[in-house]
Order: sequence, then C-alpha cells, then structure tokens
Amino acid sequence: MAKTRLAGMYEDGRGGMEVNLATAANLYTEAFAEGDLTASASMERSRSRSHLN
Repeated sequence: MAKTRLAGMYEDGRGGMEVNLATAANLYTEAFAEGDLTASASMERSRSRSHLN
C-alpha cells in the first residue's frame, strides 16, 4: 500500500522538491516494513530520479 502511494506521488508530478519530505519518509518506512521495497531497489530508484532532475 505505501509503495503504491509513494509511486503515485512521483507519477502525479509531485516528485522532487515538491514532495513533502516527512510524508515521503513515512511512506518509505511503511513500504520497507511491509516488505514492498528492498534497500537496493530503493537506492537504485533514488539514483535514477536524481539524474532526471
């Protein structure tokens, strides 16, 4: 669930500087707890996003 909500933040154009950092951090924490994300997958997404901005 958290993974879907987090992905939606980026797909809706609310990524980058416009993302509420506390909300994003909470969603990442929830997604890890739910087993929806792995550390390597999360870091890879962060790297690819930073290259796009």
